[in-house]
Amino acid sequence: AFSKQRAAEVVLDEDVQTPSDYSIKVTNPPPDATNPDEWQQFFNQYAVCDSGKGVLLVTVALDNAKLVRAAMERRSKMKDLAKLLPYGTDMNDRVLVMNL
Repeated sequence: AFSKQRAAEVVLDEDVQTPSDYSIKVTNPPPDATNPDEWQQFFNQYAVCDSGKGVLLVTVALDNAKLVRAAMERRSKMKDLAKLLPYGTDMNDRVLVMNL
């Protein structure tokens, strides 16, 4: 039973792809390594891709711990707010939310 459940989880996970499935985090890079084009060129050396596209996007974020914490706090507060609104309320509809 466990192996069937695990196989189902793997199939489900393969159906739902997220950016983290294709993301690489570089810790402790050289201080002057801030050019995304140079990183893209570097990673393309190791890209294994049947489509021939290689690395499509590189983002360089330096010392963003405060930003990550703020994003996590915002997500938590948005979940708390959603609990106070009627079920199914679109939190992105500002006019609707402001008129509740």
